[in-house]
Amino acid sequence: MSETKVSQVKGSMLVGFVKAIKADTSGRLEALLTDEAKGLIEERILAAKWYPFEPYKSCFQAVCQVNAQSSPEIMRLFGRKAGEETMSSIYRTVFNKSTAEGAMDSFRVIGNTVYNSVTLHSEMLADNKIRISFHDFDPDFKEWYLVGLGWIERTLEMVIEKEVRSEIIEKSWEGAPATVFEMSW
Repeated sequence: MSETKVSQVKGSMLVGFVKAIKADTSGRLEALLTDEAKGLIEERILAAKWYPFEPYKSCFQAVCQVNAQSSPEIMRLFGRKAGEETMSSIYRTVFNKSTAEGAMDSFRVIGNTVYNSVTLHSEMLADNKIRISFHDFDPDFKEWYLVGLGWIERTLEMVIEKEVRSEIIEKSWEGAPATVFEMSW
C-alpha cells in the first residue's frame, strides 16, 4: 500500500469538525482526539489557512465514530449533506459545469486547493457511468472515502440533475492500490 503524501489541509475542510467537537457537551468527541488535535480545536480556524493533516484526520474520525456511529451509510449521508452545503456555497463554481466530466474536473481542482496532495482520476465508462479513483491520499482513511462517496454523489446529482447511484469497487484501506468509486445515473 502506498504511503500518504498529504500533510496539510485547508481550514475550510476542518472548521465543521471543530464546530461539532466544540458543540459536543458529552466530551465523547474530545476524548477520542489526539493531543495535537485537542490543541488545534482551541485555535480559531481560518478557511484559507493550511493546517496539519493528522489532527484534521483525528477530528474527522472522532466525529464519524460518535456522530455517525462508524456506519458507512450514515457517513455517506453525512457526505451528501456536507457536499450540498459546501459545494453550493464556498465551491459553487462547480455548478458552472453541466456534465459529470466537467463536474469532476472542477472537483479535482477544488481537491488540490484544500489538500496539499491528492490525485483524483475520472473516466467516463458510458454516457451514464463514471469511474473515479483516488491516489496519493491517506490509504487507510476509510471514513474520508465513505464521506467522500456521498459528497461526490450529491455533487454530481446537483450538476447533472439526475439521481446518482454509487459504489466503492476498490478500497485502499483493504489493500487496493487506490480507492475507486463507480457512479451511474
